[in-house]
Amino acid sequence: MQCEIMAAFLHDPKLVFLDEPTIGLDIFNKDIITNFLKKMKSNTGCTLIFTSHDLEEMSKICDSAIVLSEGKILMKERIEALLALSNQRKRIIFSFEVERPNIMLDIPTDKIKMEPYKMICEGIDKHEVGALISKVASQYYVSDMRIEESNFTDIIKSHLRGINE
Repeated sequence: MQCEIMAAFLHDPKLVFLDEPTIGLDIFNKDIITNFLKKMKSNTGCTLIFTSHDLEEMSKICDSAIVLSEGKILMKERIEALLALSNQRKRIIFSFEVERPNIMLDIPTDKIKMEPYKMICEGIDKHEVGALISKVASQYYVSDMRIEESNFTDIIKSHLRGINE
């Protein structure tokens, strides 16, 4: 498959159509193809149009995404804009040395999930992240912490759920 994809660029095309270019490939070959397509796009200015069920791969290569369902366009947006708009809220995972810390916070309890040695805070406005970290750290020793954003797949799922409800 790699040879066929590379051969598509031999005559300096302005437009290349690809249908699931990395389907069935192992992770190493998938990375080779993804990096090759990004390089060809930036070096030649070629427009790539491809179908893929691998949304993360698509978000690494493409500038824009069109989501289709039953032949209808459900969404058409620049990937950068989707990520910026959708990542206004963060997921923060705190790890503690205490199994069940008793932390008092000023956020709704439905945004907090307690697990042994962990507290997961969902949907925290990006402007409130610093204050939340300070408040938690002032009450208990935090042994580790991770702040997560939505990935492209999560964003598309969220949009599709909204359309289908």
